[in-house]
Amino acid sequence: MSKNILVVEDEGIVSLELTEQLERMGHSVVGVADTGEEALALTESTRPDLVLMDIRLKGPIDGAEAARRIRSVSDVPVVFLTAYSGDDVLQRAMQSEPYGYLVKPIQEQQLYGMLNVVWTKHRQDAMRDRNTRRFSAIVRALPHGIVLTDSDLNVRYLNRQARQILGVPGVRDVWGRNFLDITRVEEPEFGDLLRQELATVLETHGGAHLGTFRLTGGDGRTRPRRFEIAAFADSGEATPYGILIVVGDDPDRPGSTTNGVTNADAGTITPIWADSESLDPATSVDRLGELRSFLELEIIRVTLETAGELDYDQGFQDGQIQTSRRILELVFGEDALHEMDRITAT
Repeated sequence: MSKNILVVEDEGIVSLELTEQLERMGHSVVGVADTGEEALALTESTRPDLVLMDIRLKGPIDGAEAARRIRSVSDVPVVFLTAYSGDDVLQRAMQSEPYGYLVKPIQEQQLYGMLNVVWTKHRQDAMRDRNTRRFSAIVRALPHGIVLTDSDLNVRYLNRQARQILGVPGVRDVWGRNFLDITRVEEPEFGDLLRQELATVLETHGGAHLGTFRLTGGDGRTRPRRFEIAAFADSGEATPYGILIVVGDDPDRPGSTTNGVTNADAGTITPIWADSESLDPATSVDRLGELRSFLELEIIRVTLETAGELDYDQGFQDGQIQTSRRILELVFGEDALHEMDRITAT
């Protein structure tokens, strides 16, 4: 696939050779710069897919500084060109998170291999960023508290609703702290039950309904809250890397408990949306439909999407599917999950 590439090199012969090599590969050289200032201007005006940046340039802005400024305002990948792999400027330049470097004189096969690595890594980074934005949209849409922790229950993320329920000002205030330390539950057995179920879900890569407990929120009021947990792991990983904790309003329904005992049907995770009364009915139905459609389309899209050749691509794609499936199950129940299985199996 043809790409637009900016060459930043202050040696005329080297820049000419690079241009010829790139054009033989089918790429377009959208500009050639020999100073850092010119590199910044051309990057802004030409919007290249890649910048090949000489480390040592004429003028006050060297390649390391030019790359840092480019990366601060754009996600365009940068590959450094240097005469020595031990270049002290190169060591400083690595702080700008380049996609790699090439040692001059640059062989065409070496350049070809590096470009393939760059396109693959850039595609993976874009996929990861896109997935992060989509996941953030999902958890923001939920009317229940979502807390993500590591496998030791140290907090890594809380959505806005979780912060309100727990009385937490912001993620930075509790990042790295144990979930039990920031959760004011009246029942003393809550901690023991959570640790017990935690061990089970980590071993089975599954989920569990903990039951209902009286939780004191940021407003000082104590209310019954339902707690669900589930484990997450990348495809192929033997050990889950995180725990998803869902905290929701608990209606007065048969099978619910207020003493920490799980539902009579211990093997079933009750969908937390099933009988929520925390929203106006019309609003609840609208948000429910939008969220479920969003999740289902995400699962179908990623399932049908062709992964790259690397195992990492497939593992990351599987992780996307698993994340959406787990939220779909926790929020809408097993029936929704079975329905998705029928759709994606066709």
